[in-house]
Amino acid sequence: MSKRNKKTVGIIGAGRFGKTLAETLYAQNIDVIIIDKDENAIKTLSQYNIHAVQGDGTNQAALKEAGFESCDIAVVSISESLESSILATLNCKQLGIYKVISKAESELQETVLYRIGADEVVFPDKERAYRLGRDLSGIRGAIESLQIANGYSVTEIMVPRKLVGKTIIEANIRQTYNVNVIAIKRMLDRTNHNNELIIATGAEVLNEDDSLIVFGSDQLIAEMSDDA
Repeated sequence: MSKRNKKTVGIIGAGRFGKTLAETLYAQNIDVIIIDKDENAIKTLSQYNIHAVQGDGTNQAALKEAGFESCDIAVVSISESLESSILATLNCKQLGIYKVISKAESELQETVLYRIGADEVVFPDKERAYRLGRDLSGIRGAIESLQIANGYSVTEIMVPRKLVGKTIIEANIRQTYNVNVIAIKRMLDRTNHNNELIIATGAEVLNEDDSLIVFGSDQLIAEMSDDA
Protein backbone atom coordinates (compact mmCIF):
# COMPACT_ATOMS: atom_id res chain seq x y z
CA MET A 1 0.00 0.00 0.00
CA SER A 2 1.44 3.39 -0.96
CA LYS A 3 2.08 5.99 1.70
CA ARG A 4 -0.40 8.88 1.68
CA ASN A 5 0.92 12.34 0.84
CA LYS A 6 1.30 14.63 3.87
CA LYS A 7 -0.77 17.35 2.23
CA THR A 8 -4.40 17.47 3.39
CA VAL A 9 -7.18 19.16 1.41
CA GLY A 10 -10.55 19.88 3.00
CA ILE A 11 -13.62 20.14 0.78
CA ILE A 12 -16.94 21.67 1.82
CA GLY A 13 -19.75 20.31 -0.33
CA ALA A 14 -20.04 16.91 -2.00
CA GLY A 15 -21.91 17.92 -5.12
CA ARG A 16 -20.60 17.07 -8.59
CA PHE A 17 -17.69 19.51 -8.30
CA GLY A 18 -16.70 18.51 -4.76
CA LYS A 19 -17.10 14.79 -5.45
CA THR A 20 -14.99 14.93 -8.63
CA LEU A 21 -12.31 16.94 -6.84
CA ALA A 22 -12.22 14.55 -3.86
CA GLU A 23 -11.90 11.47 -6.08
CA THR A 24 -9.18 13.11 -8.21
CA LEU A 25 -7.15 14.16 -5.17
CA TYR A 26 -7.47 10.77 -3.51
CA ALA A 27 -6.33 9.06 -6.71
CA GLN A 28 -3.16 11.22 -6.50
CA ASN A 29 -2.45 10.11 -2.89
CA ILE A 30 -3.65 13.35 -1.30
CA ASP A 31 -5.40 13.10 2.07
CA VAL A 32 -8.94 14.43 1.71
CA ILE A 33 -11.53 15.53 4.24
CA ILE A 34 -14.96 16.30 2.77
CA ILE A 35 -18.07 17.49 4.60
CA ASP A 36 -21.66 17.73 3.38
CA LYS A 37 -25.14 17.73 4.93
CA ASP A 38 -26.33 15.09 2.44
CA GLU A 39 -25.99 11.63 4.00
CA ASN A 40 -26.24 9.85 0.63
CA ALA A 41 -23.44 11.93 -0.90
CA ILE A 42 -21.22 11.14 2.08
CA LYS A 43 -21.96 7.42 1.87
CA THR A 44 -20.98 7.39 -1.81
CA LEU A 45 -17.58 8.89 -1.03
CA SER A 46 -16.97 6.74 2.04
CA GLN A 47 -16.72 3.65 -0.16
CA TYR A 48 -13.48 5.07 -1.58
CA ASN A 49 -11.97 5.29 1.93
CA ILE A 50 -12.13 9.10 1.68
CA HIS A 51 -12.65 10.77 5.08
CA ALA A 52 -16.22 11.90 4.43
CA VAL A 53 -18.22 13.55 7.22
CA GLN A 54 -21.91 14.37 7.37
CA GLY A 55 -22.20 17.88 8.75
CA ASP A 56 -22.78 21.58 8.16
CA GLY A 57 -19.83 23.21 6.42
CA THR A 58 -21.07 26.67 7.42
CA ASN A 59 -20.62 25.74 11.09
CA GLN A 60 -17.09 26.28 12.40
CA ALA A 61 -17.50 23.74 15.20
CA ALA A 62 -18.52 21.09 12.64
CA LEU A 63 -15.44 21.89 10.55
CA LYS A 64 -13.18 21.59 13.60
CA GLU A 65 -14.73 18.27 14.54
CA ALA A 66 -14.23 17.02 10.98
CA GLY A 67 -10.52 17.91 11.16
CA PHE A 68 -10.35 20.99 8.95
CA GLU A 69 -7.84 22.68 11.25
CA SER A 70 -5.23 20.22 9.97
CA CYS A 71 -5.86 21.10 6.30
CA ASP A 72 -3.23 22.85 4.18
CA ILE A 73 -5.86 23.89 1.62
CA ALA A 74 -9.66 24.18 1.80
CA VAL A 75 -12.02 24.20 -1.16
CA VAL A 76 -15.50 25.65 -0.62
CA SER A 77 -17.53 23.90 -3.30
CA ILE A 78 -20.95 25.15 -2.22
CA SER A 79 -22.06 28.14 -4.26
CA GLU A 80 -25.83 27.94 -4.67
CA SER A 81 -26.28 30.17 -1.60
CA LEU A 82 -24.09 33.27 -1.32
CA GLU A 83 -24.59 33.33 2.45
CA SER A 84 -23.48 29.70 2.80
CA SER A 85 -20.36 30.15 0.66
CA ILE A 86 -19.44 33.31 2.58
CA LEU A 87 -19.85 31.60 5.95
CA ALA A 88 -17.89 28.53 4.87
CA THR A 89 -15.07 30.67 3.42
CA LEU A 90 -14.87 32.85 6.55
CA ASN A 91 -14.82 29.75 8.77
CA CYS A 92 -11.90 28.29 6.82
CA LYS A 93 -9.93 31.54 7.03
CA GLN A 94 -10.62 31.81 10.77
CA LEU A 95 -9.38 28.26 11.26
CA GLY A 96 -6.03 29.44 9.86
CA ILE A 97 -6.06 27.31 6.69
CA TYR A 98 -3.20 28.54 4.49
CA LYS A 99 -5.09 28.66 1.19
CA VAL A 100 -8.86 28.82 0.71
CA ILE A 101 -10.33 28.26 -2.75
CA SER A 102 -14.04 29.07 -3.14
CA LYS A 103 -16.46 28.20 -5.92
CA ALA A 104 -18.69 30.97 -7.34
CA GLU A 105 -21.77 31.09 -9.54
CA SER A 106 -21.42 34.72 -10.67
CA GLU A 107 -18.95 37.57 -10.96
CA LEU A 108 -20.69 39.33 -8.05
CA GLN A 109 -20.20 36.28 -5.87
CA GLU A 110 -16.58 36.07 -7.01
CA THR A 111 -16.00 39.70 -5.96
CA VAL A 112 -17.59 39.17 -2.54
CA LEU A 113 -15.59 36.00 -1.87
CA TYR A 114 -12.30 37.73 -2.69
CA ARG A 115 -13.28 40.65 -0.45
CA ILE A 116 -13.85 38.40 2.57
CA GLY A 117 -10.52 36.62 2.16
CA ALA A 118 -10.76 33.80 -0.40
CA ASP A 119 -7.32 33.24 -1.91
CA GLU A 120 -8.72 31.94 -5.20
CA VAL A 121 -12.21 31.77 -6.73
CA VAL A 122 -13.21 29.26 -9.41
CA PHE A 123 -16.40 28.71 -11.37
CA PRO A 124 -18.29 25.39 -11.34
CA ASP A 125 -17.15 23.04 -14.07
CA LYS A 126 -16.45 19.32 -13.74
CA GLU A 127 -13.36 19.48 -15.92
CA ARG A 128 -12.03 22.40 -13.86
CA ALA A 129 -12.46 20.27 -10.72
CA TYR A 130 -10.41 17.52 -12.36
CA ARG A 131 -7.64 19.95 -13.32
CA LEU A 132 -7.65 21.51 -9.86
CA GLY A 133 -7.29 18.06 -8.33
CA ARG A 134 -4.30 17.35 -10.58
CA ASP A 135 -2.76 20.73 -9.69
CA LEU A 136 -3.18 20.28 -5.94
CA SER A 137 -1.64 16.80 -6.07
CA GLY A 138 1.79 18.21 -6.87
CA ILE A 139 4.49 19.27 -4.43
CA ARG A 140 3.38 19.60 -0.82
CA GLY A 141 3.25 23.29 0.07
CA ALA A 142 3.16 24.28 -3.60
CA ILE A 143 0.77 27.07 -4.51
CA GLU A 144 1.51 27.31 -8.23
CA SER A 145 4.03 25.60 -10.47
CA LEU A 146 5.26 26.11 -14.03
CA GLN A 147 7.22 23.27 -15.60
CA ILE A 148 10.26 24.60 -17.49
CA ALA A 149 11.71 21.27 -18.63
CA ASN A 150 11.25 17.63 -17.78
CA GLY A 151 11.73 17.42 -14.01
CA TYR A 152 12.45 21.16 -13.52
CA SER A 153 9.97 23.86 -12.51
CA VAL A 154 9.50 27.39 -11.27
CA THR A 155 7.29 26.86 -8.24
CA GLU A 156 5.67 29.04 -5.60
CA ILE A 157 5.86 27.35 -2.20
CA MET A 158 5.10 28.29 1.39
CA VAL A 159 8.11 29.44 3.41
CA PRO A 160 9.38 26.48 5.47
CA ARG A 161 8.50 27.12 9.12
CA LYS A 162 12.08 26.78 10.32
CA LEU A 163 13.16 29.63 8.00
CA VAL A 164 10.69 32.21 9.33
CA GLY A 165 12.54 35.18 10.84
CA LYS A 166 15.74 34.48 8.90
CA THR A 167 17.14 36.15 5.82
CA ILE A 168 17.75 34.05 2.70
CA ILE A 169 21.47 34.29 3.41
CA GLU A 170 21.03 33.18 7.04
CA ALA A 171 18.75 30.35 5.92
CA ASN A 172 21.48 29.19 3.52
CA ILE A 173 18.76 28.06 1.10
CA ARG A 174 20.94 27.51 -1.98
CA GLN A 175 23.39 25.29 -0.10
CA THR A 176 20.80 23.53 2.08
CA TYR A 177 18.16 22.74 -0.55
CA ASN A 178 20.05 23.21 -3.84
CA VAL A 179 17.29 25.38 -5.31
CA ASN A 180 17.40 29.01 -6.41
CA VAL A 181 15.11 31.60 -4.80
CA ILE A 182 13.93 34.00 -7.50
CA ALA A 183 11.53 36.17 -5.52
CA ILE A 184 9.46 36.49 -2.34
CA LYS A 185 5.69 36.96 -2.53
CA ARG A 186 4.51 38.93 0.50
CA MET A 187 0.92 39.33 1.70
CA LEU A 188 0.18 43.04 2.24
CA ASP A 189 -3.58 42.97 2.75
CA ARG A 190 -5.57 39.75 3.15
CA THR A 191 -8.91 41.56 2.92
CA ASN A 192 -8.22 43.09 -0.49
CA HIS A 193 -6.02 40.20 -1.70
CA ASN A 194 -2.98 42.46 -2.20
CA ASN A 195 0.51 41.00 -2.53
CA GLU A 196 3.99 42.42 -3.12
CA LEU A 197 6.62 40.66 -5.21
CA ILE A 198 10.13 41.20 -3.83
CA ILE A 199 13.19 40.28 -5.89
CA ALA A 200 15.37 38.09 -3.68
CA THR A 201 18.58 39.86 -2.62
CA GLY A 202 19.53 37.63 0.27
CA ALA A 203 19.00 40.28 2.96
CA GLU A 204 15.19 40.14 3.11
CA VAL A 205 13.79 38.64 6.33
CA LEU A 206 11.23 35.88 5.66
CA ASN A 207 7.79 36.27 7.24
CA GLU A 208 5.33 33.52 8.17
CA ASP A 209 2.82 34.52 5.47
CA ASP A 210 5.45 34.83 2.72
CA SER A 211 5.78 32.41 -0.16
CA LEU A 212 8.91 31.77 -2.20
CA ILE A 213 9.24 31.63 -5.98
CA VAL A 214 11.96 29.03 -6.51
CA PHE A 215 13.59 27.28 -9.46
CA GLY A 216 15.07 23.79 -9.37
CA SER A 217 14.40 20.11 -9.84
CA ASP A 218 10.94 18.91 -8.82
CA GLN A 219 12.50 16.38 -6.46
CA LEU A 220 14.59 18.98 -4.59
CA ILE A 221 11.69 21.46 -4.43
CA ALA A 222 9.53 18.68 -2.99
CA GLU A 223 12.18 17.99 -0.33
CA MET A 224 12.29 21.68 0.59
CA SER A 225 8.51 22.00 0.70
CA ASP A 226 8.29 19.04 3.11
CA ASP A 227 9.50 21.54 5.73
CA ALA A 228 6.65 23.96 4.92
